[in-house]
Parts: sequence; C-alpha cells; structure tokens
Amino acid sequence: MPGLRLEERLDAVLVFDAISHMSTEAESPAATRTARAHPDAGGMARFCPGWTAVTFAPTAIAGWK
Repeated sequence: MPGLRLEERLDAVLVFDAISHMSTEAESPAATRTARAHPDAGGMARFCPGWTAVTFAPTAIAGWK
C-alpha cells in the first residue's frame, strides 16, 4: 500500500485497519502520502486504525437522536 499508485482520481479514499499493520516507521507516512495522492481536488482521505472501533467513546451526538 505505501507505494501503490492508481491511474485514476477518486472522490474519497478510506484506509481502514491497514494503517495499524504498518511494520516500519517509514511505512505509515508513505501510506498517508499514497492515500492523499488519489482524491480529486476537494476530495478526502480518511484513516481509521483498527483499534479505533474498540477504544472510541463518543462524547457528543450532533444532528441525530
């Protein structure tokens, strides 16, 4: 994943769990650069480490009941 380059632009990139499995200190920034290289202007890259779902505790709810 750190060196992957696609021949297309995307609206969004989701890096779910894979970021938690980087084995060297250099791989994480390389994966971040890869993910940020693919969205269109105005697009986004979202990162969700595998441990987020286990440790995340919402402190506020906005806009829904």
